[in-house]
Amino acid sequence: MNLGSNTYNKNINHINQIFKELNSNKDILIGDLKEFFEFDISTLILNFKIKKANINNKNDIKNLYKEIYGYNYSLPEVTDEELLTEILLNKDNLWLLVYDNENKVCASILFRVDKKNSLSKALAAVVKEKYRNNKLFEIIFYLAFNYSIIKSEVIYALARTLTISPQKVLLKNNFIPAGIFPNVRRVLTYENHALFIYLTHKGLIKREKITKMNILVNEIYQVLQKYLHRLLHYNIKNIKNIKKNIQDILTLEEKYQKILNQKINIKPTILDNINIIVDNVEREYKEKLNTLRFKFMPFHKPNFKIKTPIGSVFLHFNYIDKHCAIMGLEVDNDIEKIYNLFYNIPFIIDKLDGRYLEVVSKAENYFYHNILIDIGFVPCAYFPIMLKEKNTRKDIAIFFYPFNFPNLKNMIVPDIFKDYLKVIYSFLVNKLQEEIDLIETFKI
Repeated sequence: MNLGSNTYNKNINHINQIFKELNSNKDILIGDLKEFFEFDISTLILNFKIKKANINNKNDIKNLYKEIYGYNYSLPEVTDEELLTEILLNKDNLWLLVYDNENKVCASILFRVDKKNSLSKALAAVVKEKYRNNKLFEIIFYLAFNYSIIKSEVIYALARTLTISPQKVLLKNNFIPAGIFPNVRRVLTYENHALFIYLTHKGLIKREKITKMNILVNEIYQVLQKYLHRLLHYNIKNIKNIKKNIQDILTLEEKYQKILNQKINIKPTILDNINIIVDNVEREYKEKLNTLRFKFMPFHKPNFKIKTPIGSVFLHFNYIDKHCAIMGLEVDNDIEKIYNLFYNIPFIIDKLDGRYLEVVSKAENYFYHNILIDIGFVPCAYFPIMLKEKNTRKDIAIFFYPFNFPNLKNMIVPDIFKDYLKVIYSFLVNKLQEEIDLIETFKI
């Protein structure tokens, strides 16, 4: 969403020329990018070179992350040899590397592109410590971000809440805080990641309006609306791109029915005869994709399948940081089976030492959200127009299952993320109170 101020001096023709040179395996001198930025570029990095990574740079990429993170880096885009190769061979993706004056790679950022959904994701940003505080990340992010605007209708990024600089750069580029993922990865300690989204005008005009929404999902959405109203006030005050910006904000304003959570009269059943399958999971997933439920999970690959007597679940499981994402349910259109399959997934993941479980669902699926919430899943983010379906774009709600007490130490985030956390953990307190009230007791 093109909202708020932008401190960059855009020259679209020059940007397109840069992309053309990068795609031709030519290097770009950072000193040649002065015109794009209002800040002075440090003399230390003026002669550093930016290049688009290709298959020949695999070792440079792996060595950079190993040097900075040791063996604790967990993103499969770097650690999975097969996926790394696939990303570098896909011409739609943009992986930028920066080489210092000694011709050693010192910074990196990846923008993956999902052409089917016209969706991009920024990730794997890193700068060697000795070159930080020179706006190196800001420079390469700006280039890659503008590339993604050309390629996609929606862009998002996940930012670690331990560092402030990447979050400031995202806000400076008009990304919107859309939710937070508590304990999303366990490496040395549990980490929380903040979701930032960029919604283009060309994507927003395709948005399908919401008519009904689960009342707890609505609470997350209202935090997002609060931020949008703040931006609306800013734009009116600053009179910059005002007509288009207000139009974009109002696209996300609609009247819809808030659906209360209903008591689900299904007795939970603990399933046995559980089989864990790891061979040929991705191939089977692709063969069955059209028949699966809850199958939208971009930029993930299934590597796990849980087979039960009532249905199966395809999952992405990260062995390093214990992050787990549901990628599809293979189950009959039977509410009791769907309920009990969801009910059992967290217990099975817990036995596998999974520490985080996530599922993505269309915001309009209020009935299934009622099931997820009854089981203990928590809405934690709201992502307008994330999903593309034919000629429309649909809003998405994201849920997580809380395995552990949140690690909120050393967080530094924009104030709006406190509001998200308050909604999330108020829900958990209320849920716990409901469960306590339902406990059967006897007098002593």
